[in-house]
Amino acid sequence: MSCHIIRQLLVENGINHAGHETKSNFEDVFENTPSEAGPVALGIFYSLFVYGGWQIVCGLMEEVKEPARDIPRAVYISFTIVIIQYVLVNISYFLVLTPAQFLSSNAVAIIFTQVHFPYLTPVMSILVGMSAVGVLNASIMGHSRLIFAGARNGHAPPVFGMLHVRYLTPWPAIIIKAVWSAVMLFSGSVKIFMQFIQAFSSVMTLFVVSALLYLRWSQPQLKRPYKVCYL
Repeated sequence: MSCHIIRQLLVENGINHAGHETKSNFEDVFENTPSEAGPVALGIFYSLFVYGGWQIVCGLMEEVKEPARDIPRAVYISFTIVIIQYVLVNISYFLVLTPAQFLSSNAVAIIFTQVHFPYLTPVMSILVGMSAVGVLNASIMGHSRLIFAGARNGHAPPVFGMLHVRYLTPWPAIIIKAVWSAVMLFSGSVKIFMQFIQAFSSVMTLFVVSALLYLRWSQPQLKRPYKVCYL
């Protein structure tokens, strides 16, 4: 909800400031942009990191009553909404901020607010923090279930397949994920953290999609809750 509020405020403010005086902000947007393979790859990694998180829904399938109906809907609807909102938000940034302001800030949403609504800066900071908590909650829910499922299938120590007696949550898997995340977070910078996460995620996604296509071709008779279209 906080993510939606932030994007809505940014988009509406950008629309209100649209005009001829903002046309120059879109001129030479990619000027001096590196064209080497390394920086381009890092740019793609950061972009994928922003749009990431959708795969968490796969780890929660057992907790959905009708996954064959709800999972595809959740993916298609959320993809469409998020892509439209992110594109509109970035357009709003360029409508309100100059490229120099855009590039010099580590928190564009905050400087966006400081420029035109300085009295709302604390509110925006709180909303950004709430958004981060929401992302953390989804990550804890989804990724801990992978460790839990691996333990049930014999791919991890059995202790990680245990559930809380009262809340029915995989608390050993959650604890080990929190400990390992803290170790990684304090062992380097956030940028390096994002790079390693996205590099690993990209490789694993490639393997998963390849396995999916191979199984669809080699074992078409298997029962599947839902199917995806071939590319």
